[in-house]
Amino acid sequence: MDQKRSLKDILLFCTFLSGWAALTYEILWVRLFSLVFGHTTFAISTVLAAFMAGLALGSWAGGRWADSGKWNLAKAYAVCEIGIGVFGLLSKHLIRLLEAALVGLGIGQWFFWWQSLGWFIVLFLLLLPPTFFMGATLPILVVWAKKTGRSASQNMAVFYGVNTAGASLGTLAAGLWLASELGITWTLIGAVFLNVLAAALAWRVAQLERGQVLNYAGNGVRSSFVTCYNKLWPPFSSCQQVT
Repeated sequence: MDQKRSLKDILLFCTFLSGWAALTYEILWVRLFSLVFGHTTFAISTVLAAFMAGLALGSWAGGRWADSGKWNLAKAYAVCEIGIGVFGLLSKHLIRLLEAALVGLGIGQWFFWWQSLGWFIVLFLLLLPPTFFMGATLPILVVWAKKTGRSASQNMAVFYGVNTAGASLGTLAAGLWLASELGITWTLIGAVFLNVLAAALAWRVAQLERGQVLNYAGNGVRSSFVTCYNKLWPPFSSCQQVT
């Protein structure tokens, strides 16, 4: 149980890093979208709408995956973090490519509201994959944490609280200092590093879990072998009792 709690502490740290990275992306994407829309209100609305939709879909799917029992949950969490990080690294370039493509299609000639709707749909769909992965992380961790013996509500409270704390600090750091001092590109790279670190730690947790299972299995095999040998060869059992 102590080892499970240690592994849980590692994953709590992972969800703290994940929350920090997620809100860093949100701040940066709002800034990038503001350059596209030319209006902060539309940029904020698009990013928030994509975040809420992606988190909802990801949470639903992540819960189903975790309950299915077909996945190693720590590895599944690591894959989600890598997915977020890969998109985060490419997001600035993807936004520029889409902007160039739509401008080439003549979106600037459209009526203002149709133009805004076109940008909204394209950029909303662009953000769905990373926010989907973000939404999937929490239910995966909550189901994993059942192994520690706590109830689902307790696990949800702890993981959600730590994730939100990381998100709060990420918002403050990115919004008030990092983006202005380091620039959008380097701040994005910093957020990607947090995702990669969280993924590496979660993958290590999966490896430690597998080693623990193998140890239990090995002990069980040895115990079964000794029991069968004692029954088949009684003198061996008597020798054990003498010794």
